Amino acid sequence: MSVELVEVIGSVSTAGATTLVTAMVGDTWSAVRDRVSRILSRSTPEKETERTTVIDEVHEEVVRNPEGDLSAQRERLRELLKEAMVEDFRVAEELLGLIRELTPNIGTQFATGNQHAQAEGQAQQAVQYSGTQTNTFNRDPRR
Repeated sequence: MSVELVEVIGSVSTAGATTLVTAMVGDTWSAVRDRVSRILSRSTPEKETERTTVIDEVHEEVVRNPEGDLSAQRERLRELLKEAMVEDFRVAEELLGLIRELTPNIGTQFATGNQHAQAEGQAQQAVQYSGTQTNTFNRDPRR
């Protein structure tokens, strides 16, 4: 498995677990639960009961103590989501769709601005915002 794929699975499983724990205390949990169960069991229907049981156990723990430390519950869900994505990467796409539906305002607001950079020799740059970026690279005089 490539490093990039491992990173994507890690990111999606973390976002998914956080989103699901938040949804567990909401009014629409029943519909979300059924959908998550289907998503996680699509490629391995024989695991549906097992995975749904884990989801239900985590839900009970979250409902019992919604204001407490829920990191153990998030981690348990994260591992469950990760396992399902490793089995079938299409789970990641479906899970991302669900995350977007449950958190419609997250990820839609970007930092904006203008960035100008100048570099000589070797340079690396990572940019994560929406706006204009201008890069000027000068040839290394030693070459």
